[in-house]
Amino acid sequence: MRPPAQRGFGLDLVEREVSHNLLGHSQIDFTPQGLSVSIDFVARPDRGSLAIG
Repeated sequence: MRPPAQRGFGLDLVEREVSHNLLGHSQIDFTPQGLSVSIDFVARPDRGSLAIG
């Protein structure tokens, strides 16, 4: 998979939300095998819950 020619809304959204709302770090890589996304953050009880899906 090749990286997109230009950054789009989706990449910016993931990076911004992980950084600002989760106080974490995201790594997005486009590899020949496909898209790889890593998201690291510390779960904090005082920040509420995280609902996925």
